Amino acid sequence: MLRPAPRARPPIAGTLSSLPGAAGAALAADTVRYGPGIPTENELKLLGRVDGRRILDLSCGAGANAVTLAKAGARVIAVDDVADNLADTRERAAREKVRVEAHHGPLAELAFVRADTIDAALSAYGLATVDDLGRVFRQVHRVLRIESEATEIPSDFPISSAKRNIDYDWTTISGERYLLPSLSEVRLTFRQSKDIYETRNLIRFRDYQKYGTEVQILEVDDEPIEEENP
Repeated sequence: MLRPAPRARPPIAGTLSSLPGAAGAALAADTVRYGPGIPTENELKLLGRVDGRRILDLSCGAGANAVTLAKAGARVIAVDDVADNLADTRERAAREKVRVEAHHGPLAELAFVRADTIDAALSAYGLATVDDLGRVFRQVHRVLRIESEATEIPSDFPISSAKRNIDYDWTTISGERYLLPSLSEVRLTFRQSKDIYETRNLIRFRDYQKYGTEVQILEVDDEPIEEENP
C-alpha cells in the first residue's frame, strides 16, 4: 500500500525571543520580546508583576525571555524540544547568575508541573510547528492558576487591594473526570483610621456529585386547549 510522503514544514524564521543558537544567545536580557515588529513587554505589560511568580516559557529557544524573567525575580520553567536550545538556556542562566528550571521534551508533556501552580505562561513564536495545539492548550490550562486583581483603585476608597485566586483540579464523578474548582481564595485589604487590615476568605470544594433529571411522558393529549378570554 502506497502512502503519500509527509509534507515538509516550511522553514520558520528565527524570532527575537525564541531565536536559538549563537544569535539567540546574543540577545540582551533586558525585556521580554514577543517577536519581530511586535512591541516588547515594557510597552505591552501583558505579564504584569513577575517577582516571585512561577512562569512557564514554552519553546524557550536560547533562553532570552526565560533569563530576562528570572532576572526580574520570577521562578521560570523553560521547556523546549531541542536539547541544544536548553543547553544554551542553562549556559545563559549561569552566566547571568540566575536560576532557570529547564526541561527537554514536547511542549504538551507537562506532567512534571502540578495543576494550578503556574501564574503565567508564554510562548513567543514557539507553537508554529506544533502538530496538536489542542493538547498543548489543555496542558497549559491544567497548570495555570486563575487569578484576578483589582487595579486603579481610587485613593479615597476604603479597600486598597483586592485579589482572588481559583485553583482547579481533576475530580472523578460517576466514573468520569472533570476539571473543577478545588480552592478559592479572596483577599481584601482596607484602611480604618490609621490601621490597615486584611481579610482572607478561603473556600475548599469537596465531595462533588453529579445530579440529573429524568422526564417521562406517560400520555399525549392532542386535543387543542381553548384559551380563556381575560
